[in-house]
Amino acid sequence: MDVSLSYPVMLASSLAFGILALLVGLVAQATFLYFGALVAGGDDMSFGSVFTVSAWTRLPLAIGLLVQAGYVAFSQNGIRYLGLAFLVSTGNLLEDAANPLVPLLSKIDLFWIWHLFLIVIGLAVVARFGRGKSLVLTLIYAALALGFAALPSLLFGGMM
Repeated sequence: MDVSLSYPVMLASSLAFGILALLVGLVAQATFLYFGALVAGGDDMSFGSVFTVSAWTRLPLAIGLLVQAGYVAFSQNGIRYLGLAFLVSTGNLLEDAANPLVPLLSKIDLFWIWHLFLIVIGLAVVARFGRGKSLVLTLIYAALALGFAALPSLLFGGMM
């Protein structure tokens, strides 16, 4: 029996890398929102308050993952295309992996929109912005997040 492929090792390494990726993403989100709010004229705010808002805005994403896990457990089938990716999918996984619209649209679902809505509210409160300025900064954040989701397909899509 190979120890490197045992179930506990795979589970522990998946959890460790997942938690690390979550923390890096959370810090990146909070850093972008903090400096974006500073550039946009946010006053009297701290990085800690923006980090706290960023952490709380991730709650809908966690609920979305729990809903997906419940669906998979109930249906005994995996979810082939997440979010709105079904709109552009062909059914051929290799072809869809090369299409940058598939990972981009797979990020967009009700839980992600809820997450963005909470960012708008959180920025308005923490940075003392109006709804318009908070919405613009949130839309810039959303565009960057979607761009990062589609980046691997854009870079490596032609290789398949």
